[in-house]
Amino acid sequence: MEHSQGTFVSNSRLANMNYQRKRPVNMDNWKDVKAKTLKNRGMAYESRDGMLNEGKRPPQAGKKCGARCDFEGCDLDEQAKVSIFNQYYEMGSIEIQHTHLAALMSRFQRGRTTRSK
Repeated sequence: MEHSQGTFVSNSRLANMNYQRKRPVNMDNWKDVKAKTLKNRGMAYESRDGMLNEGKRPPQAGKKCGARCDFEGCDLDEQAKVSIFNQYYEMGSIEIQHTHLAALMSRFQRGRTTRSK
């Protein structure tokens, strides 16, 4: 069973955790789980030591890597960059975000490596 914050606990495990308890375990209300969800969504969150971390900001217009770069992601306009940014952080779960990034990448075969003497 997946809770709203992305923690995975089976129904039988949750029932066993709540067996004969005056106050049942509710993982969705844990501070760490709430902070993790806010962080994965790119929002401001409070760390365990009480430090307030600000949220992620959408990318600015212009190239960050210089004028000579020819990668296709560098030539996107600001509206497309903000759209991609929002889609990524709306996923919420870090596992889903990593799966999404892995699907966009492609592997290539390296050539033979040799040692120089």
